[in-house]
Amino acid sequence: MSQPSADRRLFVALWPTTPTLRRIEALQVRLPAVGRRVAIANIHLTLAFLGKVSPERAAECDRALSRVRVPAFRLSLDRIGTWRRSRVLWLSTRQETESIQQLADEVRKKLADAGFPRESRPFRTHVTLARKVDRRPPVLRFQPIDWPVDRFFLTVSDLHPAGARYSNIREWTLS
Repeated sequence: MSQPSADRRLFVALWPTTPTLRRIEALQVRLPAVGRRVAIANIHLTLAFLGKVSPERAAECDRALSRVRVPAFRLSLDRIGTWRRSRVLWLSTRQETESIQQLADEVRKKLADAGFPRESRPFRTHVTLARKVDRRPPVLRFQPIDWPVDRFFLTVSDLHPAGARYSNIREWTLS
């Protein structure tokens, strides 16, 4: 992992495969304009948010995440919903899989073991499709979106006036 010279905003995420991303994009464009759509290049599923991390701590994070051992699995994204309070429109699963929860738990545990603060919010499987949602969209029928999950990433978030830009700085393959 390259060593940045300043603190960086980091998070651990799943990034969809190209076919999965195309299906999510096709669904996203079918949704009525109810908020500010997330750019397709930013579509991901966050496992853990670390916030600002120094270069030294980023190296510790890298070592901690290298110890995550979880088998590859598949997600079936088949549900759209909103969170009124945070004004987010999301895509998720009707039935939470044990595999995604196991991965999120393992990532969070390894980070906590390395001294990173434990996330206070429980993990919820979701892909953010839009922010600043002003109303719930009408019910939209769609075929479940299959997402083969065989890797996870350490991602840096750079904030810009036009919005966040994400770059993956490290990836790990699931067994």
